[in-house]
Amino acid sequence: MTAVPYRTCSEEDCERKRRARGYCSTHLSRLRRTGSLAAPPPRARRTCSEEGCERTYHTRGYCAMHISRLQRTGSLAAPPPPRRTCSEESCERKHHGHGYCLMHSRRLRSTGSLAPPPPRTCSEEGCERKHRSHGFCNTHGQRWRKTGDPGPAQIGQPPSTTYKAVHNHLRQARGSAREHPCHACLGPAHEWAYDHQGGESELTETLHGGTVVTYSASLERFVPLCRSCHRQVDFYFARTGKEDCRRRHRLAGANRAKRGGCLACRRAKVNAYDASRRHGETWTEQQIQAAADGHYARIMAGPEQATT
Repeated sequence: MTAVPYRTCSEEDCERKRRARGYCSTHLSRLRRTGSLAAPPPRARRTCSEEGCERTYHTRGYCAMHISRLQRTGSLAAPPPPRRTCSEESCERKHHGHGYCLMHSRRLRSTGSLAPPPPRTCSEEGCERKHRSHGFCNTHGQRWRKTGDPGPAQIGQPPSTTYKAVHNHLRQARGSAREHPCHACLGPAHEWAYDHQGGESELTETLHGGTVVTYSASLERFVPLCRSCHRQVDFYFARTGKEDCRRRHRLAGANRAKRGGCLACRRAKVNAYDASRRHGETWTEQQIQAAADGHYARIMAGPEQATT
């Protein structure tokens, strides 16, 4: 059974299905509204009637912005922006709070007066320069950060015996510790470390946070160490307080083992263990003492002898 083709609209070039009176729904509706089958011209975009405004028409001849302004103020003219200024005489800054700008408001809270405070000067005696930071001017502030003392630096001796001043003077006199090998493991050094052999010149200071440090004002009592050796040395002396091992070897400088103790004695014990394992020999205490003394002499002679 073949399908019967539907009847199309009688309007020229219209292939829509015929609805009534020989036309499709579109042309039939247009004919009823306008009395013509021709397409109406496109509607022009209606804009705001205010001069110079191209916004889309909203209501009563105006756009949404102008109708809102007309309802609020009764006028279409743009109102001037409200700008409240500081109530202090000759100050044109923007109002911040309590009738004043931000600067005068802060000044009133901190000093109780609107008058500008007198210029702050350096706290160092006899210096009239402008204050920069930490109570000092730029010159004395930089000197205090480098040496720990804002006063003039003395040649040959640190200007102060504080922990920071001694280390700053140490770097100025002997250079950076990174320029030297580690005195204990011969690797690259990172820090100057106190050898805990200062004797009467030993000083103690409590740093910020409660950390107690021991150091010396003598620059000869510092050796370059890597971070690992430095921490282990400081931990060992803080824990034991010993200066000599039981075989009377000084626990200082390169003779400190990484985990604390005497490096010479530890090497002698390793030699005794190797002799017992490889050759079946059992060393006496005198042999271990002699080997430890030999290692101690080579270690304290310097890095070149310690590696041989």
